[in-house]
Amino acid sequence: MKNLIILSIVLMVITSFSAFAEVGNNGHLKRIAEISLNLSHYPSASEKKELVKMMKNEDLSESIRVLAHALYNLEHSVAEVDKKGLNTIINNASESNKIRTLANVLLNINHQPSSTDKVKLKSIIDA
Repeated sequence: MKNLIILSIVLMVITSFSAFAEVGNNGHLKRIAEISLNLSHYPSASEKKELVKMMKNEDLSESIRVLAHALYNLEHSVAEVDKKGLNTIINNASESNKIRTLANVLLNINHQPSSTDKVKLKSIIDA
C-alpha cells in the first residue's frame, strides 16, 4: 500500500511537470507562428533575439528549438541545414499536429507564407 501511494505521488509530479512544459511549449509555438505569419523575407532583428532565447532554452522541447532555429536562419526560404530537422518533425507521428503543421509551413515559405499556410498559422495562434 505504501509503495502504491509513493508511486501515485511520483506520477502526479511527473504529470504536473509534463503539463507545465506543454504550456510553455504552446506559448512559444504560438509566438513562432506569429513571427512566421508576419514574415517578410526574414525575421526582424528583435524577432531574431526572441528566437535565440527559444533556441537556448533547454526547458523547451527539442522540436520547438528546431522550429525556432529554422525560422532564425530563414532568408526568403528555409536554410538547407534546417530542412532535415523540420522533416524529422513532420514525419514524427508522436508530435502534435500543430508542431508538424508549423514545420511544414516553414518548409513551404518562399519570401512569406502562402495564403493557405497563413490560414494554418492563424489556427495555431488562435488555438
